[in-house]
Amino acid sequence: MPPRTARTAKHRRPPAHTLTRRRALQGAVGGSVGLGGALDSLAAAPPRVPVQAASHLVRLRVDATATGRPARPQLLGSNTPWVYGSEGLMDARGQWLPHMIRRARELAPTLLRYPGVPDTHDWRQGIGPLASRSPVFAYPGQPHQTIVYGTQEFLETCETVGAEPMIQLNLHDGDDATLARLAAAWVTHVNQGTLVSRITGRPLPKVRWWELGNEPYLMEATEADGRPNRLMLTPEAYAQRVNAVMAAARAVDPTLKFGLPFAIDTHSGQPWRNGGDEMANVVGPQLGFARRVLGKLQRPQDIGWLSLHCYMPQLNDPQDAQGRPLPLPDARSLFWATVAGSETWRHSLGRAVRLWRDHASTRHLPAPPIAVTEYNAFYSTRRINGQDAPENTWVTTLTGALYVADLLRMMSELPEVGAALHWSLNGNWVFGALAATPVGAPERERPAAGALRLAAQVLREGRLLDCGVRVATTGAVNKRVGFCAPWPDMPLASAMASRNGQTLQVLVIHKDPDRDADVSLQLDHAQVRSAQLKTLQADAAFDAPETARASRLVQRDWQPAAGGDVTWRMPPGSIALLTLTLA
Repeated sequence: MPPRTARTAKHRRPPAHTLTRRRALQGAVGGSVGLGGALDSLAAAPPRVPVQAASHLVRLRVDATATGRPARPQLLGSNTPWVYGSEGLMDARGQWLPHMIRRARELAPTLLRYPGVPDTHDWRQGIGPLASRSPVFAYPGQPHQTIVYGTQEFLETCETVGAEPMIQLNLHDGDDATLARLAAAWVTHVNQGTLVSRITGRPLPKVRWWELGNEPYLMEATEADGRPNRLMLTPEAYAQRVNAVMAAARAVDPTLKFGLPFAIDTHSGQPWRNGGDEMANVVGPQLGFARRVLGKLQRPQDIGWLSLHCYMPQLNDPQDAQGRPLPLPDARSLFWATVAGSETWRHSLGRAVRLWRDHASTRHLPAPPIAVTEYNAFYSTRRINGQDAPENTWVTTLTGALYVADLLRMMSELPEVGAALHWSLNGNWVFGALAATPVGAPERERPAAGALRLAAQVLREGRLLDCGVRVATTGAVNKRVGFCAPWPDMPLASAMASRNGQTLQVLVIHKDPDRDADVSLQLDHAQVRSAQLKTLQADAAFDAPETARASRLVQRDWQPAAGGDVTWRMPPGSIALLTLTLA
């Protein structure tokens, strides 16, 4: 997926020829998408959600002696696209930037996905000495560039940060036979050859995870200028290509785990209908994508996992009946849609699994696990007189990080989810967890990186424990905003917990934008020796996007009173990690 800009203006109400997630990419860094001056007011500073003095109660309960569930380290993956030296991990000479690779190692993703832009990718153009690599097409609106970050460099990055590699195959630029041979040759190069790290001298990791393209359900029949889209495949043609590619690749290595890009038409699971209030997850010619693909797979038993993408709230570019742009939802509505988004995805992921289980071609097979291969907050790619609308950058605020943390919490509760990979590791317009900075410049990580670090403390090791939460609910999420479905009784906090030896950790996501939370933890069958609290907070919900002031981490260490609850206060719209050392 072209990662240099806004990951596309994902989907819209009628699955017709308007602005898709793929197309918006081409305008988000380049020119305007043609919105007029009537929307100039939208380019003003984002309004703040006011903070009031009152607080509310959040009561947590954890049984420290419970058996629990295994930790979920494979939820801590990320993406490293090939373009621009993996968005700033490397320079144009093919040299790693030491400060960026160090920061990536500190974030420690457990899975890395590559190349991120697979639709026209020929892996052979990114191997060998850098001087022998010619500039190639990346995606529309961007210059041709050399694949500095090729297969060798990607696998060396995986080695350096301790991540398992995942590779996406090109299923669009060529015919069935050509792309099958290209895939088989890549598998041979990586898994049958002996690639050696130039860093350590050791053999580079083999690749088990192979994804069959990227978002084919967003491929439209025509380009934005009306020309036929030569990369577009109908679901049936895509399935035929999958059959050819899987057969060729498995002939080389029968142990491969193939990932099938998957999308149901709507989050509700109901058929999309024109004039309805629900936007489509797929574009017009791809309606019924998952059902149609499953019906044409020759060996569905070879599918090792289903690949889904979880962005929220993903605003449609609203227009009136004459096609004129309308204002986007207000900041308060967007805040609630962001922090409620995980519940929409909980139901949608379950419906995707049920579609597999109910389909005539796959009902006799166990449902493969889900890999959420991309997720992040995502608002808009709107351009106003050549400038980004302020909402575009709200991914880089603490509100965007609240969605990241809460989605991880939700996925940790679903055994159907086997892996998750944040989009993306660094740079990448507003989506990278780490801001790409040149050598010598102040280093900066975005709030999402802070959320990932805190969540990793709970998910990486030990056993996950049930964490009961008693908190007031809100009716603020009473209408659909973008892809976020109504959730009229949304709890104002969520939490997850884990224990590793004598260390117990609790992550709390506080969703009230107005009030502090007075939090108390009742810990059954355990005594606390010491406590540490790390709180990721901000001055306002959408404060200071793309600056170091977007969030700050505040730490407090103390000795809780013996025999009582552990108590603390959280500011509005914040994320806290409580670490307890048990006696």
